[in-house]
Amino acid sequence: RTRAAPPATAAPPGSATVFPAAKGRGFYKGEEDGFLYCDSVKVDDVRSKAEASPFYLYSQPQLTANFTAYRDALEGVDAIIGYAVKANNNLSILKHLQKLGSGCVLVSGNELKVALAAGFDPERAVFNGNGKLPWELRLAVQSGTLVNVDSEFDLANVSAAAKATGKVARVLLRINPDVDPQVGSLFLPTSPSSAAFSCPFLRFPPPVCSKERENRLPGGKKKLKQVHPYVSTGLASSKFGIRNSKLSWFLGEIAADRGLDLAGVHSHLGSTISKVDIFRDAAAAMVEFVREIRSQGHTSLRFLNIGGGLGIDYTRSGAPLPTPAELISTVREQVSDLGLTLVIEPGRSMVATAGALVCEVTGTKQNGDKRFVVVD
Repeated sequence: RTRAAPPATAAPPGSATVFPAAKGRGFYKGEEDGFLYCDSVKVDDVRSKAEASPFYLYSQPQLTANFTAYRDALEGVDAIIGYAVKANNNLSILKHLQKLGSGCVLVSGNELKVALAAGFDPERAVFNGNGKLPWELRLAVQSGTLVNVDSEFDLANVSAAAKATGKVARVLLRINPDVDPQVGSLFLPTSPSSAAFSCPFLRFPPPVCSKERENRLPGGKKKLKQVHPYVSTGLASSKFGIRNSKLSWFLGEIAADRGLDLAGVHSHLGSTISKVDIFRDAAAAMVEFVREIRSQGHTSLRFLNIGGGLGIDYTRSGAPLPTPAELISTVREQVSDLGLTLVIEPGRSMVATAGALVCEVTGTKQNGDKRFVVVD
């Protein structure tokens, strides 16, 4: 891990980075010598001194800058930046983010143990997943972690964990707003209708997907898919979360259980998202859920968790990607109007540009028209 102070300027996100040697931040090519650098250090120099190969190398200044971009975007908003530990659970990285003020998002009991060891405040942690185990839930409830409810059996298991520990479980309902991140944003016309969302107390017209409007776009251009279907998680058919048509049942069960406190709601649209307008659409739907849930007596509902999913430039093509500021701008006003605490769950957008797997080349080979570089 390098400890160089961050320079005044850094590489534009997603660019093919070239900077004066030893004067950039993160990973870049030295302008004068063509070597790969990590902050002020030549990666090859680190490799020559490493005890073993391959190894992971991280830039602490870049990690700090990535976190700071989220923190600055949230200025004036009551919020928790919940780093998604599954993106990288290196203990040094976790400790550094915790010192910067980050919360955390977890998908296993062991991740919760690591987060606690790193010093994270469990009350600023969220435990996600559709297959949480009883022992994991007991640990989460005992520590005061926010627990996402993902299904009927998950709710029963959370309730059992609360009884076993003698503590009240703070829960979030993970609701699928039925927003499709693959084809762009949805819109909700304002005229009332009895069709639409199948939740009995929310009456919107059926969301119209931008895919249906493709042919009316200027020039007839089609919109590009934004998210691979395997990581699109905000649809009604997703393996995660609850159908909004079941929401009334969950509210009734939670209200009848003294061991459960409905602290908030949660949606997560998917991963590698390259357009932020879908967050605005999802937030609009979630805000309506919040209003109605509060009106039914759940007045302690405080948190709106919009998940994570901002994409990164895997191909280093320099393609424009949304910034944390652009993401937060889509939900800032709606969150403030309802006095909610916003929870976001950045993962790869927090750590991807701050790390590298450093290998040694053992040789090259040519098969037909394809050249292979073999590493250790």
